[in-house]
Amino acid sequence: GGAIVAAAVLVFALALTLVNWQRERGAPQAAAPIASTLFVTSEVVFEHDGQARAGRVGDALRPGTRITTHGGRAAIALANGVELRLDSNTDITLDTERSMSLARGALYLDSSHRTGPPETVAIVARGTVIRDIGTRYEVRLSDQELRVRVRDGRVEVSSAFGMREADRGGQLRVTSSGILSGRASTSGADWDWIVRAIRPPQLEGRPLPEFLAWAEREGGRPIRFADPALERANAATIVYGAIERLTVEEALDVVLPSCGLARRTDGDVITIVAADDARGAK
Repeated sequence: GGAIVAAAVLVFALALTLVNWQRERGAPQAAAPIASTLFVTSEVVFEHDGQARAGRVGDALRPGTRITTHGGRAAIALANGVELRLDSNTDITLDTERSMSLARGALYLDSSHRTGPPETVAIVARGTVIRDIGTRYEVRLSDQELRVRVRDGRVEVSSAFGMREADRGGQLRVTSSGILSGRASTSGADWDWIVRAIRPPQLEGRPLPEFLAWAEREGGRPIRFADPALERANAATIVYGAIERLTVEEALDVVLPSCGLARRTDGDVITIVAADDARGAK
């Protein structure tokens, strides 16, 4: 009996030594999260190590996570503060904190909240690599082409056809025959989806200039007051109202009248006028 006990003690001691040795060697740990979820609607699925689950706000995302939005939309923040918004019918895999693979659909990248060193984020789509150089841009992948539209800053696109750059208002289309450069609008209805892929700001009790700064950044159009006196008079105006699921222009049309104001859109600029002066404001 004593021999069996001694053998058991020896096995236990060996097991303990092995555990400590593995711990000291740094046995592989689960990879640290590289992103967190800012916004998600129904139908969005996160998949990691073969396990699929419905996406939830606050979810920590590890390398190798695949996000499929189906009919929904989502937004994530990378560890360095870069924000990615995903349109419906988008399929993307987070490879590392600075590289992701887009299999289909569209994403919008906003690096204006980046913290730390200005390391670029690479979006890889069908053999083409898109890198931001301090910017906001959209990538859309269809069967026919990969399209990049730059709203702000500069983007670098590298493919088998070489490397091209585009800046604000620029567009690059990568097709089977090459990279085509062109111009693109930085505002308008086909940008509206990006506001529906992120939680809108909570307006209650916030100053009007803060709301207008949001509307200018998200809508892509400069917003100006008709005159400095009107701007000064509204510097401390507090806004109210819910703007969930509204486009930027719809949000302006909900908020401005409650402040006695209205908007005029002249070309690519939105001018804010007193409501009394808004005859034919639209």
